[in-house]
Amino acid sequence: MSLEEIIEYVRVAALLCHENFSRQQPTAPEVRKPTLH
Repeated sequence: MSLEEIIEYVRVAALLCHENFSRQQPTAPEVRKPTLH
């Protein structure tokens, strides 16, 4: 697995997790402020 593939995988996983958390608890402060960039 190349580094680019790992970065893309982590990015997609983070987006999916962010969507799920946003749907479940939209007012959570953890969702509002991005801690990972």
